[in-house]
Amino acid sequence: MKAGYSIWISNEKGHRIFGLGPYQLLKCIEEQGSLNKAAKDMGISYTKAFNILKRAEEELNMTLIERVVGGVHGGGSKVTSDGEKLLEKFESYRTQCVDSIEKIYKEVFSDL
Repeated sequence: MKAGYSIWISNEKGHRIFGLGPYQLLKCIEEQGSLNKAAKDMGISYTKAFNILKRAEEELNMTLIERVVGGVHGGGSKVTSDGEKLLEKFESYRTQCVDSIEKIYKEVFSDL
């Protein structure tokens, strides 16, 4: 047996606004330099990826990616400094939550 969990950030109404999916999407954009390529890598449509980030940006009131449209060298996307800070904070938050959950799980279920 092991502990199961999912970690995310909610707005005041309890609706999820940022979790592992958007986190992975932003990390993939960092690697690929493109929202379109990141969406393909994750097996989701460009529209779904765009809407995930648009909603997160609106809820968090920050710009997470800079978009460059077309041009000679093609378009692309880059994670903003606010987006990078959010990634770092979410990584720290998630790591600390996981560590705490696993510690509590071991304490509670140590006799099984």
